[in-house]
Amino acid sequence: MYSCNIKDLCEEMLIKKIKDEKSFFYFCSYVPVEIIHASSYKPVRFILDSLQFLHSDEVIPKYICPYLKTAVEFFIKNNLKEKNIIFTDGCDSSRRIFEVFKELNFTKKYFYLKIPFNDNHQDILFFKSELQKLFILLNGKLDLEKLNESINLYNLGRKKLYQIFNNHSQNLKSSFKFYLNSLFQLMDIKDFINLDIDFTNQKSEIQNKFYLFSTVYPLNFVEYIESLGINIAYDDSCFGEKNLSLIELNNDDPLTSISEYYLKKEGCVRKREIDKKIENLIQRYKNKNLKGVIIYNLKYCDPLIFFIPMIKEKLNEEKIPHLLIEDDFTMNIKGQIRTRIEAFLEMIK
Repeated sequence: MYSCNIKDLCEEMLIKKIKDEKSFFYFCSYVPVEIIHASSYKPVRFILDSLQFLHSDEVIPKYICPYLKTAVEFFIKNNLKEKNIIFTDGCDSSRRIFEVFKELNFTKKYFYLKIPFNDNHQDILFFKSELQKLFILLNGKLDLEKLNESINLYNLGRKKLYQIFNNHSQNLKSSFKFYLNSLFQLMDIKDFINLDIDFTNQKSEIQNKFYLFSTVYPLNFVEYIESLGINIAYDDSCFGEKNLSLIELNNDDPLTSISEYYLKKEGCVRKREIDKKIENLIQRYKNKNLKGVIIYNLKYCDPLIFFIPMIKEKLNEEKIPHLLIEDDFTMNIKGQIRTRIEAFLEMIK
């Protein structure tokens, strides 16, 4: 069992992985960590708290995704160069950030992963071909036995995390859950599977349990709203709890298994299946008997911004209390967030 708290462990792991030449970083939930792992690299999601944009404004537009802009700020601030990174065409900002990272020499080995918008047969075949290219680039060949092993390992990791969330969802502090999920995205998968988790002092006394809907958010956002009396019972974001379903593995064709999984799982708002996403949101909300929905709108996140009016309309129809918070990942508006949350809690008493 680790002696430090889980937040410190996450920070420690990120620093460790940044120094590790075998680390392969990613920003998007469509990136197949199983292929990175099967290629003897270490998949690591860049998980960042809020930063002030002191350097990145000089090299990147103000209107680009603040999450990706924070990554640029982090690289410049820490003088990071020549890291292994997988980029995607998940949104306009992710396409632009690819060019920025190359221009600033942030990358050493990299891959630009193209993701279909749909999940029909042709899309699955196209994505499979993309994954095959990635596997050959990283591993030098298609080693399906190693890929099967990696898929099984990550299924065990997802299963462990799902069981913890399912068994303790109403009792654990939301910040603890989110840092535990982050640890799953940072640690070597075998270490995570064998991790002895200390639940001491992690029980939440907050009775106000809410649903969080977002794309990505700074982790200190969750800590901050928790300090104001908000306990998040379900995290519906790009890297949230909906990513804990298991891959149905075909041992003879694991690349197709992965392609189907990543395209057919409940993905981000870029898939445009907003009616289904709202239906899932409302159903989970009712099943968990929650008090309201917190929508964290990342500024300049065009895919989410486009659908917010429809989401709010459906929530109003269902008479579900909801609060929209727009932030640029810097958490510079803590005073405004406090005022709005306090008023929101007072309204739904």
